[in-house]
Amino acid sequence: MLCNACGTRYRRTNTLGPSTPVHRAGAVVVPKKYVSRCEIMVRNLSQQSGEFGQNAAVEGQVASFKIRSHKRIDVAVNTLAWPEYMKLNDPEKFEFRRDKILNNLTVELPPMPRNSGQQSVKMSFKSTDPERATSFLVELRDSWTSDTLSRHQNEQAEKLSETEDRLEALNNELGELREKI
Repeated sequence: MLCNACGTRYRRTNTLGPSTPVHRAGAVVVPKKYVSRCEIMVRNLSQQSGEFGQNAAVEGQVASFKIRSHKRIDVAVNTLAWPEYMKLNDPEKFEFRRDKILNNLTVELPPMPRNSGQQSVKMSFKSTDPERATSFLVELRDSWTSDTLSRHQNEQAEKLSETEDRLEALNNELGELREKI
């Protein structure tokens, strides 16, 4: 740029803090944050998804609360064994999760068609360390998906057990009826 008063050319700099050379030592350096992102599509493929698919994506609708829970984040960070987290006591761990993790973790549920029977879950995590951003988000994603799938698998196993018990009872009843005939 050209100064109108003296005709000197100068260039603007983008530093945070005082712009005089004497005070530049007090400038604040803001580290670059890397963002890791992932998207999961939650679908209900069962026959019992409810009328018009209204119950089909319930798991996706509550995903934000379950993914951002302190318990899940604590398990993920302990699995990754972050050294600065491991040496903290419980109240300090809570503050660490709140200030350093939850403030940098985003879980979004973009709008989906009303009766689509699915829900998209978008997660992102910001960190100054690109490896940490990726590994934390992968651990969190895997933890949530495995919990969700195992819960549904357990529900299906219970239904199967009940159905097998009912089938056995009906076969016994059928056998008794055949003996009477």
